[in-house]
Amino acid sequence: MQGQELLQSLLQATSETFYMVSISTLVAIVLGLPLGLLLVMTGPGNLLNFPQLHKVLGAIVNTGHSFFLFCLCF
Repeated sequence: MQGQELLQSLLQATSETFYMVSISTLVAIVLGLPLGLLLVMTGPGNLLNFPQLHKVLGAIVNTGHSFFLFCLCF
């Protein structure tokens, strides 16, 4: 592979990586921020004292953490 081809491949790989990271970040913000805020707000002694919803949201967040840690191992 010559220098120009190598540079072209490197630029393409960098742009694809930036695209994937941007999409992942956007999804994490759009889904994670509201989920985290609801989890805190529905906790005991907070604005929306709703223990049933807090348990469900806590289970969703814990499952997400487990899935994330599982993916890190591979």
